[in-house]
Amino acid sequence: MFQKSLPLAFIGLVLADSASASVYMLNFGNGGSAANVPTTEAEQKNSPYHIENPSFTGTTWNNLLLADATGITDATGVGPTLSVNLGIASNATGSTLVNLATNPSASSALTGAAFSTGVYADNSVGRYGILCNSSGNKFTTNHQAVGVQISGLAAGVYEIYTLTRNTNTSTAQSFSVYVGTSASTGNFDFAGYANESISMSTGANTAWVDGANYLKQTVTIGENEALNIAVDGTVGQSRGFLNAIQIVQVPEPSSLLLLAPAIAGLAFRRKRA
Repeated sequence: MFQKSLPLAFIGLVLADSASASVYMLNFGNGGSAANVPTTEAEQKNSPYHIENPSFTGTTWNNLLLADATGITDATGVGPTLSVNLGIASNATGSTLVNLATNPSASSALTGAAFSTGVYADNSVGRYGILCNSSGNKFTTNHQAVGVQISGLAAGVYEIYTLTRNTNTSTAQSFSVYVGTSASTGNFDFAGYANESISMSTGANTAWVDGANYLKQTVTIGENEALNIAVDGTVGQSRGFLNAIQIVQVPEPSSLLLLAPAIAGLAFRRKRA
């Protein structure tokens, strides 16, 4: 009996190790009212990662506006804390350099006027967001990206869920989301970063769908490296919008290495029996 239950114990350790992976959730903007943040459990769990992983129970969102922040906790309200530094690309045509000394300028402008149902219902994450509302930003001459730098993450592999959309308009719109790292904190150039495009139709609000209303990307963060994310408008939008981010650490397979000998040993004993 003990021999048969031993591998199960190791399986339990693996599952526990997977469940302990860090998850950080950042929600940007409030549409101009401090009350417009996810407070009910339904709002807090209405997110791509929750839908993809129904067993995930974390509900702590770090609600941010236009200012940099420290003490960012994980989805359980604890965990190693992070620092968040917001910025925008310089106001020059085609610039890919995010200046972290200049924060985005608008959070009350994005109210969810066109999208307030489905996944954007009530105060769910994704309905509101932040952007650069510079009057000098024109679609035909300049795409002004919004950027964020997150420091304090442990080295490892992470899945990044980025929610971006101008929820004030129902017209089709597209964005590019760039994800990369830097060896030190400070301004970053996202040229050359891995990037994916998201093209949203006039709807795409009935369910969270990768590539339709959010993007899921993978990045490896080295020791003491900062995570950098930039969102740039491409078609139908002249600015980048940043609505929410979920940062999910991928568990290391070390526990699986411990589990393998136990399973092999059990199989050997059963053969001999």
